Amino acid sequence: MRKINYYRMLLGGISLLGLANVVQAQCVTPPTCSELGYTKTASECSGHTFLKCPFDTSVGYCDEGALVSGIDPNQEYKVNSSLIIDGIPVGTIVYIDSTGKHGIVAVSKGQANAAEATSICINLKAGGLNWGLASGWSTCKIAGNVTEACSLRSIAKEGYCRSGSFVTHPVNCNSETPLGFVCEAAF
Repeated sequence: MRKINYYRMLLGGISLLGLANVVQAQCVTPPTCSELGYTKTASECSGHTFLKCPFDTSVGYCDEGALVSGIDPNQEYKVNSSLIIDGIPVGTIVYIDSTGKHGIVAVSKGQANAAEATSICINLKAGGLNWGLASGWSTCKIAGNVTEACSLRSIAKEGYCRSGSFVTHPVNCNSETPLGFVCEAAF
């Protein structure tokens, strides 16, 4: 009985080694984002549906003829008003370009550590926009005048708002401390 079990184990081991060689021979180098057509940044696709590259989310693709669903290309927007897409408010407009038709919308999302805040923002789907952790400037536009050091988080690191500008404050700040944060997206 023992000889049969050892014999089966030996045959099974030989079979698995042969399978490993077959699997290894099938590996290929994946195409680059550029080769797949993902060559634009989110700002280049402002107002359009932005599809992120699965290998590098800083680049993507947009059909410049296809606007984000629900955004009226003829409407002129105003700073501090709500951006409404398909009848749903998605955030507060904090910046408008010279045409008045494109800008940045931001929304406060509570408190989180650095990794959680970044994850929450990049996974936000509101309005079909391409969301990310907000700049210090957008954070201050939403949070207002916050003078307590290390109270807010932005892409500029941890800090606070003073006189409308974001001030980083590295003393006693760390990425694990839950701080208030804001998400932003171009439209």
